[in-house]
Amino acid sequence: MLDTPSNQLFSILQFYGEHFSRIDGGDIQRWVRDFAEDAKFVSPTTEMSTAEEIFNAATKAHETRTQQGVKNRHYQSGVHIKDSDDGKVSVVSYVLVVMLDDSEAQPRLLSTVVRDELVNEGRWIVRARRISFDGQ
Repeated sequence: MLDTPSNQLFSILQFYGEHFSRIDGGDIQRWVRDFAEDAKFVSPTTEMSTAEEIFNAATKAHETRTQQGVKNRHYQSGVHIKDSDDGKVSVVSYVLVVMLDDSEAQPRLLSTVVRDELVNEGRWIVRARRISFDGQ
């Protein structure tokens, strides 16, 4: 089947739906499988260059949130997809991270821009991710 733009859009949005559900649900092992072994991951708070480093950092962060009674929810919007001639796909999207805790306090919000480089190896894989935080 040809990968028409609408099929590609659907498959990428499906990928992200599953990807963010995994991290929000604490399934770090399955979430990290969405990254290439040599994936680059850069944010204002960290810089990693292997899937193992990403796994270790995500596991530690999830354990800390769990101990604090905090749940994260990732809401993605404004998805912009750009193909390249070398088979890679660049995706820029806005991801609002909502941090909920066990108290009745107002949730904390973190507005981010996520820039991914994806490749399709029978399924979408993140080769590189760069996250910026709005206001920082």
